[in-house]
Amino acid sequence: MPGRIIGVTVDDKGQPCLRMAMQTREQHIRRDKATSNICTAQALLANMAGAYAVYHGPDGIRDIATQIHALARVAHREIGKAGFTVSGSPFFDTFTVVVPSSAAIQAGAESVGANVRVIDPTRVGVSLGEGTSASDIRELLSGAFGIDNPNMDVSDEMLNVPGFHREEPILTHPIFNQHHSETQMLRYLKGLENKDLALNHSMISLGSCTMKLNATSQMLPVTWP
Repeated sequence: MPGRIIGVTVDDKGQPCLRMAMQTREQHIRRDKATSNICTAQALLANMAGAYAVYHGPDGIRDIATQIHALARVAHREIGKAGFTVSGSPFFDTFTVVVPSSAAIQAGAESVGANVRVIDPTRVGVSLGEGTSASDIRELLSGAFGIDNPNMDVSDEMLNVPGFHREEPILTHPIFNQHHSETQMLRYLKGLENKDLALNHSMISLGSCTMKLNATSQMLPVTWP
């Protein structure tokens, strides 16, 4: 693509010269250091985060955050009611609990397929995420803290982080407010693909860059629910 990959500039003597514009996916080798694998790995995560925001949009992101915080507040409330000392507010998705034995709490959590963070022998951390459901909370409370039949009711007051609820709009660009179905998202990604200069559409003047794959240990976790 004349003028895009090859451009005209000036050299250190002020004379016109042609220069090749390298893209970030090309090799950048400095003696024994090659950074392109790092660029590739970070670009993968950045693109996934961007696509996630496009797919869910501001309303979807807000709903997900609200659900995570509400479930965290439920767990915080029920553990406190059971006689444990819990960290105070405000918090979003993580709080700490003072327990007689963190090892025993961890073993109880593992017995129901859950996990807690062992901070020290008498403190554990509880964190929730997008994949956490109400049934997960019930199992954690029962297996780790011995709380059966917890109250899972959520009040309106529990939907916002006290003093930190964001009021201004987020993700205001139109692209974050258009593609919220699987079909729409697929068409959007296909449209982006069609705009790219690729070997199946033309020839890259440097030849094809060596194909690089992220390690399986990196790829597997980002596919988990």
